[in-house]
Amino acid sequence: MTASSFALPGLHTSGTYAQFIEVPSYAIIKDTTRLTPEEVATLPVVLATAVHSVKKIGEVKRGDNVLVHAGASGSGSMQIQVAKALGANVAATIRNENKTEFVKRAGADLIIDTRKHDFVEKVKEWTNGNGADVVIDSLGGDVLGKSIDAAKPTGVIVAYGFVAGPEVRFDIRSLFFAEKELRGSMACDKEDLINGLELIREGKVKPLLDRAMPLKDAPEAHRLISENRVSGNIVLLPWAA
Repeated sequence: MTASSFALPGLHTSGTYAQFIEVPSYAIIKDTTRLTPEEVATLPVVLATAVHSVKKIGEVKRGDNVLVHAGASGSGSMQIQVAKALGANVAATIRNENKTEFVKRAGADLIIDTRKHDFVEKVKEWTNGNGADVVIDSLGGDVLGKSIDAAKPTGVIVAYGFVAGPEVRFDIRSLFFAEKELRGSMACDKEDLINGLELIREGKVKPLLDRAMPLKDAPEAHRLISENRVSGNIVLLPWAA
């Protein structure tokens, strides 16, 4: 197996569609996972940002009920695993019933197809009417308001992305009447990646590789992602023919 290292995510360094890129030495962590290069490539961004959003910002702990949106995505499936590793119960949303088994394998205790069910109602049923302790919302847009509704009084909503749009609108009373907290999570740091790699070595979290493709097939990879046909992560291989 080829020796490899991890580059800290969030460096704003160009060249990720190349076989080699130059990064500062302080951002390099030696790979001791013993995984294949393809599996290793799935980890840095989704693993470190999942640890950051779930553990550091969301402060998820054992026994918490956690809602993770887009559970079949690379980020969502890793957030499910990190939350489970911390001892939480996890509900996850999907938009394609074909992703059910994948999300179940990632560890979700409850899977909600948002095309068929209202996730707020399902989360309330799941928690005996209380709501989730923590909601990890990677969608934003018109979903964020409902994520606030899905959280329990004094619960935490972690705004992690804006797949559904960067502009949000919600009734502010739904936030402060029940003393809920809306927290932003942006990128990660070296400590998050180190903590995540320890979970990998302990076998509590696993890389979720959908497929590996030659770099020349990058347009096809983007098409598969845009059509919601990817479970976990796609890896592009710069050296493949």
